[in-house]
Amino acid sequence: MPAKRSDKVRIVIPTISRDNVLVSLRAYSDPAVGGDALFDVLDHAQKWSEAVDWTDYENTRIALESYHAFETSLVADRKKLRQGFPVRT
Repeated sequence: MPAKRSDKVRIVIPTISRDNVLVSLRAYSDPAVGGDALFDVLDHAQKWSEAVDWTDYENTRIALESYHAFETSLVADRKKLRQGFPVRT
């Protein structure tokens, strides 16, 4: 049975998390390794995406910058940044 539209949640992969997704996707395609990492990464991305307030473009952009969502993993590693997690108030 297809999910109702209200049951759907977007999944946004922030640039800072892109490499984690790609590594876990490669691991998933290797039968010797398994897919637990991919499910963990996608679960985190779904929870992160659900917690972001997407109602206003400018406020969302500012928030995503504060979560380091636009940083590449290379830049984030150099700057010792970690992806922030939105907190709904």
